[in-house]
Amino acid sequence: PHLLIQAFNPLSTNLAALALCAVAWLAEAPTATDS
Repeated sequence: PHLLIQAFNPLSTNLAALALCAVAWLAEAPTATDS
């Protein structure tokens, strides 16, 4: 399990950053694609 956590930690950080980016993008996107 320890090895799995070590391998998953960077992925989790990447996913968190990607999610944050997606939220920031979605916050602006609707204004341009709102119909």
